[in-house]
Formats: sequence, structure tokens, C-alpha cells
Amino acid sequence: FSGEGTGIFPLTPSAGISSLDDTPADGPALGPNFALIDGNRQVSAGIDLGLDGDQTTLANIGIDFGFPATVDTIHLYVDRALISTVAGSFSWDIYVSSENTDTGTWTLHATVFPAPFGVFENRFEISFPSVETQFIKVVTRPLTSAVTLDPAFRNIFVTEIETFFTVSGKEKRLTTEEHTYNLALRGKVSEKTTLGYALSFRYESSEPPSFQRTRWNNTVDAVHKFNKVFTGTTSFTREDESENNDEDTVRYEYTASVRAVYLETLRQRLAYRGTYVEEEDFRTEQTNSINLRTSADLYEGWSAFLDLGYNWDKPADGGRKTSIIGRIGSDLIPNQKLHITLDYQVTETEEENGEESSELVQRGDLLIFFIPTYTLSFSGRWTLQDREDSTDFFQNYSASWNPFPGGDFQLLFFYNERLRTSGNERDTT
Repeated sequence: FSGEGTGIFPLTPSAGISSLDDTPADGPALGPNFALIDGNRQVSAGIDLGLDGDQTTLANIGIDFGFPATVDTIHLYVDRALISTVAGSFSWDIYVSSENTDTGTWTLHATVFPAPFGVFENRFEISFPSVETQFIKVVTRPLTSAVTLDPAFRNIFVTEIETFFTVSGKEKRLTTEEHTYNLALRGKVSEKTTLGYALSFRYESSEPPSFQRTRWNNTVDAVHKFNKVFTGTTSFTREDESENNDEDTVRYEYTASVRAVYLETLRQRLAYRGTYVEEEDFRTEQTNSINLRTSADLYEGWSAFLDLGYNWDKPADGGRKTSIIGRIGSDLIPNQKLHITLDYQVTETEEENGEESSELVQRGDLLIFFIPTYTLSFSGRWTLQDREDSTDFFQNYSASWNPFPGGDFQLLFFYNERLRTSGNERDTT
């Protein structure tokens, strides 16, 4: 790039990932979805944001970069043109994470409402403050009939996701080279047992400055259905990474989980995950976590979940860190015009590294989405976070009014508060 302007630089994904899950801040892991990154902007990737989509849950649509990458723009393509009333009704939460696992967590980085919809291409253009992350996802809820009953929008299929970062024209020319290769094998060894193997290789280099990075990833996994109620899964991964042909870092990951479906309305999942990191044959870090989730559909339009978790880690700098986590949440959809989500989490963390320390953090969230008419919608999110040395309260509001249904004139209002992912400074937009 040259001159005084700016341009967006495309980022190469390692994998597309997606899931339907109403708790985007944690697991289960998003599953692979190659159709999201195959370059075909016309064919569905299997995610329906239209009226026929699952309005009781959230669509999680993301990217695995393979390595940490800086990103500030996402283009999300759909299979048809949208009128401004429909396009403007979607609210997009941007989540980032260093891992995509059943027991991993995601951090809410930004909320974008509304996102501009392309004039010449059928895509949402979602921009947000830049962030460095390996995994990123956008989370939204399918279209509700309170916005429109037009049968043309019964299905709105996502076809592709692309990511970018903004480069100033004043910066020097940047040359990058990336290669990604994937191999996946899966087969049944019996009616109840399935085995799988996956191999991936990623190479990345750039100039200037001179930089090279490679990563090999080998994974074996197994799924066994014990009976109609219980299903078990396990996996083992070895990952080898090197930068500038320097010392190798070897990372092992091992997981096991059991899922139980007692009734159509009552489910449980017990999951364990561990990691072990070596540099030059010396152990540098070890993490372990176990989580039990109970989910229930209490009544039509009313669901709830309960999480109980325990983490025990040995950080790279020595010592020991443990966390006890409890979380409870509920979704209430009394009618097509109103959606209410409640969430409360408490985490107690203890650290031992020469000195002992402990911290108790509590966080509560209330989200309300209200659509009184086809042309008018409101949403609000209130968050209260309490630490031993501080208490923070955040408010996020948005409103949309389209006085001429089917037209392009639309009035929008939004107000967002959040803590920056680095530091404790408050951002307001």
C-alpha cells in the first residue's frame, strides 16, 4: 500500500468453524465448517439466519487463523439481497479466544449493531476495534417474525466468512506468504464406535521484518455410543510449532467427555481437558479443567442451564493456580416480540507462587430484545461485575426504526460500554 489512505488486508484462515449454541462465552467447541472458507459465496454453509432458523438459540460463525492474527473487519456473506429493515435487525457480538475447546472460554470483544449491508454484494460488513487472536467468531440470532413475515426471508443462508485488518497507506510494502494443508480421515470400527485422524500443516512468512513460522498438528479421536442415553468422546493432539527456525514448542492436548440425554428436555455433559507444553524437552506449563453442564427445557419458550467447573494449572513461572466456577443462566421467550436472557457467574481463584492470593469475581448479565412492531426494535444489555477491589456496571442500548417497510430509510441509535480486553479502561461508543 502507498499514499495517505488506508486499505484492508485479507487474512488467510486455517479453518472455518460454527455451531448453534446459546452460551457463546464458553463451550462446547465450534465444529469445523469448510464451506465457510471455500471461496464460494453462493452455496450455503448450513447456517440459516432466516425465519426458518432456530430462533431459540444463537448462531456462532467463526474463523481459526492457525496462528494469532490481528483483525478488525469481518465480511459475512449470505445467499440473497436483504432490505434494510431485515439487515438492520441483526445484532453482532464479536468474541475472541486463544482456544476452541469444550472447556475453553471466549471473551466478548465488541458488539456491532447494526452492521452495514453491501450495496453490490450480499454481505454484512462488520468493523470493530482491532484485536490479536487465533479464534474469532460473530454471534447473532436468526431473524424473528416480528421484523417481517415476507416469505422471501424464510431462509437466509450464510455462505462465506472473510476477515481483514486495516493497513495505513503510510506503511511500507508488506509481503506475506501462507500455505495451509489439511487431511482428515474418519471411519466406523463398529456400530457404536467411530475413530478419526486429522493432520494439518501451516506455514507463514512475511517481509519486512523477516519472519517465519510453521505448525504441525496431529489429532486422533474416538466417539463411542454406550447406549441411548450416554455417548463418550476422547481425543489426543500433538502440536509442533517453530518461529524463525528457532527452538520448537511442543503442545499436547487431551480431552474426554460424556454426554447424557435423559429426556428430550434434560441433558448433561461432563468434560475434561488438559494441556502440557514443552520447550526444548522441559515442561513449561500444564493446565487441567473439568466442567459439568446441565441443560433443561423447563417449558415452551423457557430454558435454563447450570455449569459447575474446576480448573487446576501449573503456570510457566511456577506455582499453582486453581479456580472454582459456578454459572447459571436462563432464556425466556414469552412471545415473538420479547426475548430475555439472564446469566450469573461466580469464580473463585487461588494462586500459590511464593505468596498465596485469592480473588472472588461475580458477574451478572441481563439482555432484553423487544420488537413491538415490524418497523421498530429495541435491545438492552446490563452487566454488573464485582471484584474485591472494584464494582463495574455497563449498559448497552440499541434502537432501530424503519418508517417505510421495504424502503432504505432507517433511523438507528446505539450506545455501548465495555472494558478493553487489555487493561481495565472503559470504552464508550
